[in-house]
Amino acid sequence: MDPIDALRRWRDFAATTVVTWAGQPRTWAQHIRGRGYVDEEGLIQPVVFPRFAESLLGFVVGQTLAPERSDPAGKPDFTPADAVTHAFVFETKSSAHGLDTPNLDQIDRYLHEGAPRIRQVVQTNLVGLAVFELDSENVRKLSLQVNLRGLLDGPIGMVAGTGDARRLADFLDRFRYHELTRAEKLARVRAAAPWNPLFEVTNPEWLSG
Repeated sequence: MDPIDALRRWRDFAATTVVTWAGQPRTWAQHIRGRGYVDEEGLIQPVVFPRFAESLLGFVVGQTLAPERSDPAGKPDFTPADAVTHAFVFETKSSAHGLDTPNLDQIDRYLHEGAPRIRQVVQTNLVGLAVFELDSENVRKLSLQVNLRGLLDGPIGMVAGTGDARRLADFLDRFRYHELTRAEKLARVRAAAPWNPLFEVTNPEWLSG
């Protein structure tokens, strides 16, 4: 994807996604202008990230992307239904964290105990996003980071030339939903790693769907 196309899609999403917080409606761009809120469970996880995943990545929550219900064992917030093709998971956080990357111990757990199914963890609050994976020595590394809030300001032609815009375009290409043919699905399933009960989605309603 071209960086200017990625930037336009992100700005359109932020300008047209309307949320309500503390009884006040505002666009997502307006919501993330300040210092942020403790809004993961009330807004980002149930509303904003699903819209982002559908609008910019092509997933549909409940169909091609499984939301995790509250689980004391701790599982990723969103897991692609086809984990063989999409070897990554999404973890949300509140906008109060800004561009920080909390819960690194949890990310380490996903990468180590969820391997080889989980190769990358995307952590985002739709203020910024960060992608983590293991390096050649099996140590967590930050492989991609985007300041989403910073991409909302300035002339689009100028901002499209920044590193954040290029990284956003790379992210949208790499983490979008990929539709496979039946033959491709069978080939990938045959080559897939064994079932991992710690991180695979096992809810019977989800499996039936």
